[in-house]
Amino acid sequence: MSQEEAVEQITKTPPELQAPQLKKEKDPKKVAAGKKLAEYNKLAKEALKREKEHEAEKAHTSGEGTAGSEGFSAHSVAIGVIVVGLTAINLFLRYWDSKAPPPNTPITPPGRPSKIPIPTPKVGML
Repeated sequence: MSQEEAVEQITKTPPELQAPQLKKEKDPKKVAAGKKLAEYNKLAKEALKREKEHEAEKAHTSGEGTAGSEGFSAHSVAIGVIVVGLTAINLFLRYWDSKAPPPNTPITPPGRPSKIPIPTPKVGML
């Protein structure tokens, strides 16, 4: 056991035994395309930053732009209230109409027979 403990396992090959690695040559078209893309992304980020600063300055000077109110104006809130009101009225009227008796039926108070005679079909009448 003492010999096994003394043996050290080598998992990597020493650098002297490794084959010399050749440096890959890069495709000049891909390098140029990568540089062009990097420049485009850099310009796009700068434009976005300027746009955000412009919007923040515009909101600051107009007095609006507090947190949470960026997407809503007074007109959109008013339109929303009107739509909700009309929807509520529509639902109420539909409910009210569903409780009304169907047309062409005599309305009689409950418990009292109707004085209007109901015609009963006779044999031979069709």
